[in-house]
Amino acid sequence: METQFDTPFTQSQGANSNPTCGGDNKLKELFGLDFSRIIVEFQPDLKAKANRDVAERLWQGLNNEVATTGMTISGAQFTFSKNLLLTITPPVAARRFMEPDVQDRLRAYLMKALEITQTTPFWVYPDETWPRVVIHRLRIDNDVSCREAALDAIILELSSFNPVVQAVPMYMLSRAQFLTSLGKKSVLKGTNVSVCVPVRSLEDTKKLVKEGAFFKGRRHRVSVYRAK
Repeated sequence: METQFDTPFTQSQGANSNPTCGGDNKLKELFGLDFSRIIVEFQPDLKAKANRDVAERLWQGLNNEVATTGMTISGAQFTFSKNLLLTITPPVAARRFMEPDVQDRLRAYLMKALEITQTTPFWVYPDETWPRVVIHRLRIDNDVSCREAALDAIILELSSFNPVVQAVPMYMLSRAQFLTSLGKKSVLKGTNVSVCVPVRSLEDTKKLVKEGAFFKGRRHRVSVYRAK
């Protein structure tokens, strides 16, 4: 299963499940699962390199150069959408895998193995289901030169004044996106946008929908994201 962004009414994890890497360990024990899975998502130009031989080479290198003591990369394969799916044992080691020093080693290894630059983006996140919400009519007030800078500024503001958003790990907040088409606007200041943001659980989703989200001192309407 590759990570899903879904409405909270179709997700399988409960409000009390652990949203961090590896999911709920008690649930894993109940069903006899002794591993966790991590997705490494690449840009389209890198996906062209995805094949079985590359996956095997990466699996060997990740064990030799990235895995820490007590961690094993048991499997590495490319998904149908050409993202790298890593199987990590034991399940608790997935938390360690997401820590900054291991992520730095991962980037250094992938730069060498795939011949990419320091600035080449890729995303690393747990293979779990994350509900999403839409926060409506957020005004871009600051002078920004591009969509990415505008989105970064909005997420920073939302994280600063909304504990539910602040609790979402940065590797998932990086998956936030505009739902408003900005076209080819050269001036973004003054534009009202809606933003789709992942949250940790159904409980957090209900809280935001009920109470709204605060942005630049004002309360904004929040709704459940429904894929079209």
